[in-house]
Amino acid sequence: MEEQLPIPVLELVVFKLYIGSITYLMTFMFSFLVMRANTFRWMSFLIFIILTVVIGLFGSFLVWGVWPATFDIMFGPIHLPTFIVLLITNPVLLWGFGNKIRLIKPQ
Repeated sequence: MEEQLPIPVLELVVFKLYIGSITYLMTFMFSFLVMRANTFRWMSFLIFIILTVVIGLFGSFLVWGVWPATFDIMFGPIHLPTFIVLLITNPVLLWGFGNKIRLIKPQ
């Protein structure tokens, strides 16, 4: 049996961004709708996106490392470890940026 070569960290990060890209896009669309229903500012949205990607990457590495299940980590185009992390952290970050979770601006 051949010995496995170590994977460079940069390649692993790019791989995680690639397989979690649909999950990140869904999160960004939901966050955009929520922030648009509240007070929307482009700078706070860009900072929110950067924080979401960083937290999602590190969190999905943690979930992926301790994944106890015997089934696949992809559910169609959705990367489950990233989805689990963003399902928890996205509402917390939205609340931290002063947004209420609503999709329609009150009249």
